[in-house]
Amino acid sequence: MNCPTCGKAIRGRALFCPHCGQKVTTAAVARPAASVERPPFAIEEHRTAERRPEGCRRTMTVLILAGLAFLAVVGLGIGAVHMGLRDRQAAAREAAAEHLARGTTHLNQQEYELAVAEFGMALQLDPSLEEARQGLEAAQERLEGLPVPTSQLQDEMCAAYLNEMTEAYEREDWPTVFGTADRLLAANPTYRREEVDRLLFEALYQSGQQLVAQERITEALRLFDRALLIQPDEERVTRARTLATHYITGLSYWDTDWALVIDNLARVHDLDPAYCDVRLRLAEAREALGEQLAAAQDWCGAEEQYALALDLVASDSLSRMHDDAAAHCVARALTPTVSLTPGALDAGTPTPAGTYVGRVVRSEEIGSQQMFIRGHVLDEQGIGVGGVAVTIRAWDWSVTSISDGQGQFSFDGLANPVTYTISLADLPSTPLDVAGEWGKLTWISFQPAD
Repeated sequence: MNCPTCGKAIRGRALFCPHCGQKVTTAAVARPAASVERPPFAIEEHRTAERRPEGCRRTMTVLILAGLAFLAVVGLGIGAVHMGLRDRQAAAREAAAEHLARGTTHLNQQEYELAVAEFGMALQLDPSLEEARQGLEAAQERLEGLPVPTSQLQDEMCAAYLNEMTEAYEREDWPTVFGTADRLLAANPTYRREEVDRLLFEALYQSGQQLVAQERITEALRLFDRALLIQPDEERVTRARTLATHYITGLSYWDTDWALVIDNLARVHDLDPAYCDVRLRLAEAREALGEQLAAAQDWCGAEEQYALALDLVASDSLSRMHDDAAAHCVARALTPTVSLTPGALDAGTPTPAGTYVGRVVRSEEIGSQQMFIRGHVLDEQGIGVGGVAVTIRAWDWSVTSISDGQGQFSFDGLANPVTYTISLADLPSTPLDVAGEWGKLTWISFQPAD
């Protein structure tokens, strides 16, 4: 038969393609009787084949471990947001090597169903891993010749697995619990399933909590996800997963979007102030946002962030920054500013010299169901002015953008085709109303009146 993914020929009843590593979903075709040279692969030869179940139990094994591979790939994806593509590829190679090692162990122990699944997961993570490809072929060859165990032998084997699993649980040996549970479920997925699920669920939760205590949050999240597959919506695990998810998400935006960092870490801190290092992390994020606002001369906003950071940690330098921002905030409030009512220009009221006046420059078709408003803050000579806080409002919603070194600001991805009011927060200006339209990019500018 041929692989439905890559189209290359596959020998025997393969569950995973030895070329691309993808799961084979088409019906298996019997292998020709002609002998085929076995690929070189260093394994321990066993002449006495241990009896293993086949049929639906073998399929269940592969499905369970394939599901674990999916969760592993998802966990790697979450971590990659912060580490970047290069680190993500390195993590994938490392995980593939772990699956290769486990597959080799299962193969040498004649646990061929588990070996096939592990080698298949290794190839999914790293298709270039030739050892995994050779191991997969070797395990599939041996799997085809296994006899079906008697019911008595199967029950004795499952009872031994459950006893080993229980003893490992009592001494909190979680890896042994997981490995024994995998072997038991591969042998007979229905054997005392309620008891097996109870032990496995608790082991996953307790092991995840230990990983959280070691600040290995991404690994803990994978275990919480496995536990919720057994008992969906269980309160303790759901809470633990929520904490881990917000913590990871918050750190993924570190140094790129302090508002999102704070939003996620504040949720963690509200649920559990002692969670990992969330208190210190949240204080650092609020201090960083305060510095960003101070650089944009949003002194009152900076004062607020510094005050919230001081609620979390005590710091002399942070106190000085807070006091300085507070003084600037008071001074800004006492400074007289030019105030114009909307429509003043239309009514014929002259605009004071130096007041920034907004105007629509042009509108461009962007050929998509999106709407953007972008513009520039320019001085009298038409040179861009950086560091200006530009605010866009609609009803009770508002957001602020800081102009860059060229004086440009952007409001992308607006969600409602309404009229937006745009003004400069730090400079005397007349507000400008701009209509948001689907499929259009509207350019505006603010420049001092003569």
